[in-house]
Amino acid sequence: TTIAQVIAKTICLDKDDLSLNLNASCGSARFALTEYDLTPLPGFSYDDCIPFEFKDGTDVRPQWKEHQLSEVLGKRVRICVELNSATLHCITATARPYIVEIQKSFAEPIAVS
Repeated sequence: TTIAQVIAKTICLDKDDLSLNLNASCGSARFALTEYDLTPLPGFSYDDCIPFEFKDGTDVRPQWKEHQLSEVLGKRVRICVELNSATLHCITATARPYIVEIQKSFAEPIAVS
């Protein structure tokens, strides 16, 4: 069994439209949302997620057992994906970079006051 972990840069989610293009037809993927230092947000750890298993999808929406993505909108988060014999092609979301503070956009990385 091969397990890999993909950890995205820190972002601020503006909408609850987080989506992944994943091929887990021979394995599984689990999702976590963490603080900048990789401490899992309460209720958003790998163990709290509903795994994406033995499927392939271009619009996979991460789900957690007792929490919704809308609870973290506007907060500083990192998206983490654990891949077990699976392939992550891309992550899509309406978000802004959060380097030192929230940035205007990825294309125009200036601080929003």
